[in-house]
Amino acid sequence: MSTTRTTFKSTSTLTETIWQTVNRGQLTPEQLQDEIDYSASSLKRAGIDGESGAGFNLRKLLPLMKAQNDYSILEFLSYRCGFILIKMPKGGRSRKDRIASVAEYQTLAAAAVNVLVRFIDEGATPEEAQDTLYDMLRGTAEIIEDVKKGKQIEIDFDKSE
Repeated sequence: MSTTRTTFKSTSTLTETIWQTVNRGQLTPEQLQDEIDYSASSLKRAGIDGESGAGFNLRKLLPLMKAQNDYSILEFLSYRCGFILIKMPKGGRSRKDRIASVAEYQTLAAAAVNVLVRFIDEGATPEEAQDTLYDMLRGTAEIIEDVKKGKQIEIDFDKSE
């Protein structure tokens, strides 16, 4: 169970992050124009400061991120507001998957404690600690979603065959 950590530079601006999403994504501004119903020229100017730049319509942020499959704008906003962004898992997991998830969560929790102890003792790098902790948060999000949806996990240890 892995997750990608923040892909933007913490020194970036919102304007730069929007520009990167528009101009460095899977789709060109011309292709995005049709996808999100926003002119290509406005898209190209969205991340440019100064007189030649253009503001970006906030109503188009979500369609832009979805069309490009790039959520760095959302990561940027959450980071700047002091939040950690964890993508919520998709629903509809089977009982078997939920049981496996709980077992994996136990492993993730142990790994998180282990890496924190090693980090404090200077035996783990900050990147290793962050990756492990993000994996732990992702596992936590899965368990929270199961609990919110009222999905009980029953394990029958008394199976008579």
